[in-house]
Amino acid sequence: MTAAMGAPRQRRRLGLALAFALVLPTLSGCDALRAQKADIFITREATIFLDPPPTETGEAILTIENDDDAEHRPLIIRLDEGTSMAELEVGEDGRLDVGRPIDLEFQGDGYRVVAKLDTMRPYYGQSTRIKTVVHVHLRQGMYAIVDNLPGGIDAGTFAVFEVTA
Repeated sequence: MTAAMGAPRQRRRLGLALAFALVLPTLSGCDALRAQKADIFITREATIFLDPPPTETGEAILTIENDDDAEHRPLIIRLDEGTSMAELEVGEDGRLDVGRPIDLEFQGDGYRVVAKLDTMRPYYGQSTRIKTVVHVHLRQGMYAIVDNLPGGIDAGTFAVFEVTA
């Protein structure tokens, strides 16, 4: 083998070694690997069920499934300290204000929007479930997952959970 033929192999090995050197430290400290996971179900009774509810601060991966035969628009909010869902005012259209569609963050009266999602289509018993996955960062406090379509909050289609540590 000539020196010219060995050079591409050495560059390839060096490239692989460099790739491993860069990737391994990030994998060991990656929050997504340690993120808590929760499954959220919107049931046919128009209730929201969390299994298990997120309780720890940090990254959370939430899988939301619409098992109802009606549309729902999930919204995740962090309640201001001392505020309950009963104290939140919905607009004339029966929804919480989430700001403009392009707003990444929005502070409402008594709450802060953590994640606003698109409307989930109804589930009609087909084999494919209606799911979406949300990656959020949770701080200590009270949170709620609500159906932000008109009338959803007034009908009680929300679930409250507390992140403690």
